Amino acid sequence: MTVFQELVKVYDANEAAAGKFDPAAGYTLLPLGHVSVKVEIEVAIDQQGNFLAARALPKDEQLTVIPATIDAATRASNPEAFPLHDKVKYCAGDLLQYAKTAKNKRDFETAHQKYLDLLTMWASDPQTPPEIGTILKYIQKNRLVSDLAASLSDKKLIQKVEKGEPFVRFRVDNPGQQPPWRDINLFKAWTEFYLAEQKAENDDLGIDYITGDKVPTTKKIEKNVNALASNAKLISANDNANFSYRGIFLNDDFYSVGYAQSQKMTHALKWLIQRQGIHQDSRVFLFWTNDRNNETISDAVSTITRGRPLSQRRLRLIEKEKKSLEKVSDTGQEVAYNYRRRLKGMLGDIEIGDNHPVNVLFLDAATTGRMSVTYYDLLQTDVLKANLERWGNQAAFIRYFGGEQRIVIPNFSQVLRAAYSTGHTGERFNTVAKRAMTRLMVAVIHGRSVPSETFNAIYRHVRHPKSYDHFTDWYRDLIYFSAVQNYNSKGATGMSLDKNNHDRSYVYGRLLSVADAVERTALYQLKAQGANQSDRETTALRFFTNFSERPATTWKRVWLAVVRSYLNRLSGGSRTFFLHQIDEITNLIPPEEFASDEPLSTMFLSGFSAQNEANHMKTTKQGGDTNDK
Repeated sequence: MTVFQELVKVYDANEAAAGKFDPAAGYTLLPLGHVSVKVEIEVAIDQQGNFLAARALPKDEQLTVIPATIDAATRASNPEAFPLHDKVKYCAGDLLQYAKTAKNKRDFETAHQKYLDLLTMWASDPQTPPEIGTILKYIQKNRLVSDLAASLSDKKLIQKVEKGEPFVRFRVDNPGQQPPWRDINLFKAWTEFYLAEQKAENDDLGIDYITGDKVPTTKKIEKNVNALASNAKLISANDNANFSYRGIFLNDDFYSVGYAQSQKMTHALKWLIQRQGIHQDSRVFLFWTNDRNNETISDAVSTITRGRPLSQRRLRLIEKEKKSLEKVSDTGQEVAYNYRRRLKGMLGDIEIGDNHPVNVLFLDAATTGRMSVTYYDLLQTDVLKANLERWGNQAAFIRYFGGEQRIVIPNFSQVLRAAYSTGHTGERFNTVAKRAMTRLMVAVIHGRSVPSETFNAIYRHVRHPKSYDHFTDWYRDLIYFSAVQNYNSKGATGMSLDKNNHDRSYVYGRLLSVADAVERTALYQLKAQGANQSDRETTALRFFTNFSERPATTWKRVWLAVVRSYLNRLSGGSRTFFLHQIDEITNLIPPEEFASDEPLSTMFLSGFSAQNEANHMKTTKQGGDTNDK
């Protein structure tokens, strides 16, 4: 089963939803033979075909579903007309008087004649809705440009009209009737008409490589599947010299797709991307199932990827839609939301349903005209659920705010920023991040560790606190690293301080954290007594990188500086507390290991952050430094 067959199954399962707009998002599963375009002008006519009014459409109203031939849907510089709504240069017979050259005039004549022929042919069909004939009557009057110029007030838009550039849509003023771009019956009428015309025109049927059936086929595949790579097509080829397929296929037999099947797979893919795609730059990540009454985990993946919950408005609309619309096969938004809420609320229980296959598809634009499948796989829902739960369970670290525990679970975007972001992010970061996001997501959904290149990149970044502009940014990334390290160790590192951990690097990290806490507490107490103390890096942070490379030697310098300058400034209780901590931690390491200058492993960061959070909880309860780092 290929990804193309899986996408066709999505369309077939949700065909009842085609043409029905999501009131919250403003998109729909496109009917066959239709595309969505942004229209700048709307023209209203009466039921006799007379002009009534025109208005410039605001951006939130511009997206319009229009009937389309495959030639028009894939047109570039070739003049191929849409059958109803189109650019002014196709619809307006009076645009010729604005032509500045003979070539312009020929182009305008050709474009309008193609539009007029197509609209006339459709209007003459007995099954065509009567409003199509009404719109044809108006078009035949050749007054569109003059009517628009008289009705519109935007001079720049009028100038564009006189060049034939903007898209225009038409509606017949008929109370109680849906406009053509929302009329399900009109959508069906064009689809049936166009499919019938294709069968009549294609006596020599081809083999559809998706189904194996003999049907009208096409070599043209729609673009604009992914809005972030609008010209990229899922299937494309322009190798007329047979170079790429030399010795394998004759002519262009390397692919053959039925028109209806090509429409189903591209429209289903576009709908899934709009509905539940997870974006990283130009790359999009998709998760879906094809079973009736299935539950998607796309939103659950979105939570751990982007950390974005559904809005309350969206939830209310989903509930409203459930009650008002007929039951159709769905891709599981409701359960996906529950899964997201479960992950956000720290692992309550949720049913994902029976053990169904989950499609995992990652797409990018290989070039401006070609879409690439960067990853595709089929997983079982129980496996995917267990692996997502593992991230929620183990990629976590406990922090203390105001004496209260909070579990921090970084999402993938936060992990990637901790690894690769330095200063202002730009194009280079976006390129690196989308590739790293792919590797990270593949690893997590398969239950593997965070890839070493990302893990090491965070470590290299966090190991240098001075590379950050602000301490809070560095400490945030330190917590994220500790959470990721806990995930990679399958929870063995722990989400909080482990006093029984004898790992040399972990223990040394705890020691440095105590030295940092001594200095911070001393400065805080001096400030409380009215002393003028500036906020600056502690000695522990200034020597942080050196400490990881030569811990024994650097520890002597750090602790000596802390003892000389800060320890005796503490209150008696605080001094006793910290000295007891130093003795307790030091005794965890054998003397010969403690004296070694062998570089520390990544565990020292987890030891530092765990001890730091434990000290912060302690000082908060005692009324000490309450800085939430």
